[in-house]
Amino acid sequence: MPDCMIDAALQVCNGNLVVNGNRIKINSKINILAYGKASRLMYKAAKKIIGNEYFGKGLLITHEDKKIQGTDSAKEVVIKSTHPLITKSSYIAGNKAKEFVENGHDDDILLVLISGGGSAMVALPIDSISLSDKIKFISKVMHMSVPEREVNVLKKALSKIKGGKLAELAIENTIVNCVLSDERDHQISAISSGMTVCNKAIDPIDIMDTYNLWNIAENPVKKAFVDHGCVTGIGCDKNIINQIIGSRDTLLDSFMERYAEFGFDSVNFIDNMHSCTPEDAVNNLIEKFYAYYESANFGKHLVVSTGEVQVNAEQFPNAKGGRNQHLVALLMLKFRPNFNFFFTAIATDGVDYLDGVHGAYYDSKMNQTIERNQDFIQSNLSEMNSYKIHKELQTLLEGPKTGTNMSDFFLFAFEKKARSKK
Repeated sequence: MPDCMIDAALQVCNGNLVVNGNRIKINSKINILAYGKASRLMYKAAKKIIGNEYFGKGLLITHEDKKIQGTDSAKEVVIKSTHPLITKSSYIAGNKAKEFVENGHDDDILLVLISGGGSAMVALPIDSISLSDKIKFISKVMHMSVPEREVNVLKKALSKIKGGKLAELAIENTIVNCVLSDERDHQISAISSGMTVCNKAIDPIDIMDTYNLWNIAENPVKKAFVDHGCVTGIGCDKNIINQIIGSRDTLLDSFMERYAEFGFDSVNFIDNMHSCTPEDAVNNLIEKFYAYYESANFGKHLVVSTGEVQVNAEQFPNAKGGRNQHLVALLMLKFRPNFNFFFTAIATDGVDYLDGVHGAYYDSKMNQTIERNQDFIQSNLSEMNSYKIHKELQTLLEGPKTGTNMSDFFLFAFEKKARSKK
């Protein structure tokens, strides 16, 4: 959980802010800006650690409905924004973030608590396009299975604050970024569009060409990208300290340490999957699942993978579902082995595109049900309506937002039994 990771990484000691052992002298106050899907818990923990002596002011941008206890309206602002789509709430949050960093003091420390999802939650378009221009374009791109990092490059080029521009606007000379990474290679400038991080290069033209996106962009957006071109060294003149305080690797390490507590005899890992189609992801998983089963000793075993598969719903703008729901439904059609197993794909933030839905699951007890419903599953998959499949089969994982964000996790548990003697 994000508050536990902040507790482990952050402390104040002898007039210094210490982040993962890196000491930064506190000359005045520490101002906290937190945004992303794990922002609430990160903010709450950091504020407690900093204490009244050094806390200056705070801006928390969250997508949760939970109240923040003990906030001081004179020093702190809490804004509820949206994810995964940009909205007017995102625009309000973007303006507040700009105003927040422009009203600090140069000898303060700007402590920025970053987690995935902030790109949608904080938006402030450049003057040459409107908010509706940006919303319309980015919404189209998100339905075309363009990977998240690449989408964020486009967002940066259309933004006044993303891609290091917020760092350039900040009055504070020292910026400390504490990052909970959900990024495929933990590239800090890609997480929540790297607003307060040095961005070495932003080139929207390359992304537009690579993914053939010019035909979906209207003229103001096209012109904005052409005018932007490739820009280098944005936000790189500040004293910026970046620290990753947690990621999916933190959770994988915990699996390795604790799998026996949950009754498993082994745990195995498949490499993180990203920028791939659901079909490619499922084929890879099936191959690895069978291989682990064949090589396993008798007993109960867990196989873990992570990733973000890209579902192309461009032709179905009214489709309802999520990438984890889609992956599970596709696996239902392709993978029904003759041994006991359980499979789930789950979003650690608690939102598989739809609020209240974490993902989906199925197990070996459902083989006959899936067999009877093959045509139903296939027809809805072809129209990207994975939610309808799991609602009918009662295989949705439902619940509230979790307050964290690390990755999508794919968990495969199976039991290998000794063959009975005849």
